[in-house]
Amino acid sequence: MMKDALIFQALPPFQFPARKQQFSVNKDRYKIEGGGISGVYYYPDWITEYEAESIRQQLEFTPEELWGSMQGSRRSIEWGTYTEDSEEYRGISYIDMPPWIKAIAKSLQTQKIFSELAPVNTARLNYYVPGQGIPPHVDGDIYVPRVAMISLSSSALFRFFDVDGNKLGLTEHELHVKLTNAAATGSMETESILGIPRMSLVLRPRSLVVFEGEAAKKFAHSVAASKIETIDPKRVGQIGNLELANAKIGEKIKRVPRTTITLRHILHT
Repeated sequence: MMKDALIFQALPPFQFPARKQQFSVNKDRYKIEGGGISGVYYYPDWITEYEAESIRQQLEFTPEELWGSMQGSRRSIEWGTYTEDSEEYRGISYIDMPPWIKAIAKSLQTQKIFSELAPVNTARLNYYVPGQGIPPHVDGDIYVPRVAMISLSSSALFRFFDVDGNKLGLTEHELHVKLTNAAATGSMETESILGIPRMSLVLRPRSLVVFEGEAAKKFAHSVAASKIETIDPKRVGQIGNLELANAKIGEKIKRVPRTTITLRHILHT
């Protein structure tokens, strides 16, 4: 039996229930129109409190050696297809996904968020303590431009930035290098370079955010390295989901440790 299978058997029993197609039927209800960015959707309470607690237990009992640390920032686990860059090998590798991650991936396909042609085949779990974030970045061309992210345990602001080197006095290549280096090192300096976000979303615990097309390719996205955030459009741009997230201008978000599950389709090369 493979090592991954033995690990999964040792975790507390939990099967993520299949989702109905209710969200795909009412997709326009969850579409975010703000900021002039197309292809963004926010689904509140996509998972239940029981499911969130069960996932927390899965992560709590996942062996420590499976968690890695992204330089300068969060802890992370990657399951499914992933890119490997080491002295021994550089290319595409695969680690089996636990059954509950596979069930989430299947639900996203059932709800037509992902297609049969490009289903979820990679999942990254990120764990942040208050004061940690992820720098503005654009996912590489190796990914299909569609991202689904589940938030757990804490609210946070998710920011979209314009990426225009001309406005910043940088060539497109220079800006790309800055964003790539910041993402690799965990440096948040690119937030000040990019200025005020075009739009921000309030990510509540148990919510699902999906962004695709131009939202995934033309705009950088980030979560600030903050302990407390204020919902202030003058500082974080237009808030795209105030009503859906039951949020208010001026609300202060006090971060507690939070986990995100990011699901994508990575192209095999």
